[in-house]
Amino acid sequence: ILSIKRLNCARCYWESVFKINPLNDSFGYFVGQGFLVRTNNGWKTFDSGHIFDISPNSTMNYTSVYYAGDPKISFAPDGRFLLLSLIALMKNYNEDNQHVYSGGIYSENELLNINSKLNLTILKDIPENLNTTARSLIFDYPKIAVDTYLNSPYFKTTYVFANGVYFPEINQEGTGFYKIRNDTITEIRANTIGFTQPPRSSIIGYGGIIYIANPWYSYLYLYRSTDGGNSFSEHIIHQDNTANYNNIARTSNTSNVGWFIYQGPELAIDSLGRLYAMWALPENIIEDENFEYGGYGNNFNVYLAYSDDTGITWSQPVKINDDIGNGDQGFPSIAIDENNNIYVAFLDHRNNQELPVYDVYAAVSYDRGNSFSRNIQVNDITLPNLLGHRNPGDYLDMIAVSKDKVFISHPCINLTSGNTYELAANDACIAIINKSTFAILPPQ
Repeated sequence: ILSIKRLNCARCYWESVFKINPLNDSFGYFVGQGFLVRTNNGWKTFDSGHIFDISPNSTMNYTSVYYAGDPKISFAPDGRFLLLSLIALMKNYNEDNQHVYSGGIYSENELLNINSKLNLTILKDIPENLNTTARSLIFDYPKIAVDTYLNSPYFKTTYVFANGVYFPEINQEGTGFYKIRNDTITEIRANTIGFTQPPRSSIIGYGGIIYIANPWYSYLYLYRSTDGGNSFSEHIIHQDNTANYNNIARTSNTSNVGWFIYQGPELAIDSLGRLYAMWALPENIIEDENFEYGGYGNNFNVYLAYSDDTGITWSQPVKINDDIGNGDQGFPSIAIDENNNIYVAFLDHRNNQELPVYDVYAAVSYDRGNSFSRNIQVNDITLPNLLGHRNPGDYLDMIAVSKDKVFISHPCINLTSGNTYELAANDACIAIINKSTFAILPPQ
């Protein structure tokens, strides 16, 4: 490990997301728990602030507007930083002072300026006459994908997917799909165009093909659209009747406390058009009446498969983690460099399985997903996991690559911050690793 940067932002590791700018890899962005951390020199130094402090709070006829979590980072075709998140809104007529949680996209005013202010576009306004006491959430768990392909007929279109969207015209909630093009926002009910469940990840491929993926019972599904989101077709990435995509592990092999493992799938695409999916899956399900949920997934592993026909058919999965035994791996993250090398990171409980702890590991594939290197530990201090359950959040976006370095953001321990760390992480770190370190790792 070349260095580990502690961001000194306490619980900012929770559902944190991390990317580097595709036009200039000296510029990096981290978001977690309302903190926005930016660098313009490859994380040698960084500027940290709170989105509350830099976002507009008196626009669009709302008396209160503020960032409310569930972040996802993307970039506009010109390289401007974009941040999708939940947005808490309040209008004057809300006599009960109840905020309504909707969604919005923050965008940089200035390209490649770590001090740039952010503009905010609200994706869904509060419906008139909404009973905010009965319904305060109208948009949840969003994902974003931006078409940056010059040859695409949908170039510059931004797509957003969200769970729990309230549709007042039918007085129901469901998965929502948004197209943003030329400053026009179009809202569509997902069940009218070919999918119903909110995706775990989304990405745009060559020609403007939209890909989204999610697990459902024993299946891992991919949905693809070749017509700019007017319709989606369904395809199977993987099926496993034994594990049934249960996401609950144990915090230790002697514990009755559950740990909700984010399974993915996470999607990525290389420069030759190969589409990748990375996910976590237990080996089997153990029924246990003493366990708090009556059963748990045993021996979660992380896998990768690929498709060379735009997601219609898929290769057999390759197991990424190289541990022996019943250690759990999850929270998959994937990034692909300019040479089509695949770098992955994940949370890992191969060590000290009798204790409620975890570490962070990484690996690389130099043959476009057919095999992976031996795994390397990234974190410097093992992390406690006594809280279990949703800790460290519903998802993490951890890994990004530049020309010569790999960057991995992750929950970590800061011994000098003054924040407690006996139960869980107390900071977020960015590990900086030379690619040459991965190059000497032996194959599995």
